[in-house]
Amino acid sequence: MRDLSGNITTINDGLVGGISDGVIRSPDLEDNSLVVGSRFEDSCSFKQSIRSNAIIHNFDIKIKASDKTRVIATCSYRGCPWRIRASLCSDGHSFEVKKLHPTHLCPGVNRAGNKQATISWVAQEIQESDKMKMKTMAYLAETEK
Repeated sequence: MRDLSGNITTINDGLVGGISDGVIRSPDLEDNSLVVGSRFEDSCSFKQSIRSNAIIHNFDIKIKASDKTRVIATCSYRGCPWRIRASLCSDGHSFEVKKLHPTHLCPGVNRAGNKQATISWVAQEIQESDKMKMKTMAYLAETEK
């Protein structure tokens, strides 16, 4: 199961219980961050992961380029140097983070105003967090107001 930040845990073949969750696991990831060398099943999985990362870390991203061979995203705040680039691997379908400037120099975004947190993103995260009890969800919803 993927956690709310879209983080990656170590599994040799990139599969969890024989079912791919879109992320090919990297052994270096013990914290909840994206790193150079992280591999993803495809460009959609990569974009979903950086979206989740942006929401969790309270910033907004902009996809600058996205095609069959590469995805480049930047922080949408003008002047912030955060940038990530992933490109197609030799297997023809997975994507690997090749370049990352991890530092944000922006003020972040208001939690209530993060455009990345769409209804579909929230619904997916709730479905994937099957360990969370309804009381916990209700409490979290109340405290975020």
